[in-house]
Amino acid sequence: MTELDEASQNRFNEQKKLAGELSTLEWMKDKWPVYSEWQTLQEKTKQDFYFPADGNIRLEHFINRLRERENELLQLQERKKALEEPTFSNDAILNKGEALEIESLLEMWPVYQERKAAFQELRYAERKQLEQVTLHFGDMVPSFNSDMDRQVEQIVQAMAEIDSDFQTEELTLTFFKKKKRRVCKRKLIA
Repeated sequence: MTELDEASQNRFNEQKKLAGELSTLEWMKDKWPVYSEWQTLQEKTKQDFYFPADGNIRLEHFINRLRERENELLQLQERKKALEEPTFSNDAILNKGEALEIESLLEMWPVYQERKAAFQELRYAERKQLEQVTLHFGDMVPSFNSDMDRQVEQIVQAMAEIDSDFQTEELTLTFFKKKKRRVCKRKLIA
């Protein structure tokens, strides 16, 4: 190799080296804003950041409490879901007969509601009739015949029976609703 070839090779190597350095400098120039921000943040964290001596312990305690709360939430959601279920299994109740009785009472609930509404309508109609009679006759005392007396007596008895049935069914339904809640609670606990 001649001196000229050697000098040409040296220049080529130096040119390659300078191109590499130029490429590195251009890359650094592009990344400079990010680096500058990172340096600023590093300095700020050294100045402003204070981590308490027992910080790790407190953090672990907080995380444990958070996990406990999450578990409690899951349990409450499961209980809520179980309580919202319209049906309940007979094996949760000690006596199958009680389960059947509760189910039949719940099925009779619409009938009970209808009878309650009919009773209220009957009471309303009776009041209206009494008002009409009072308005019609004014201060006069109406003379009722024996047929009218019997009809009034029958209506009063029918109303008393309906009222008694209404109260009995209301108490029975309340009792079985409470019993169902207790059974569902026992099921959740078990």
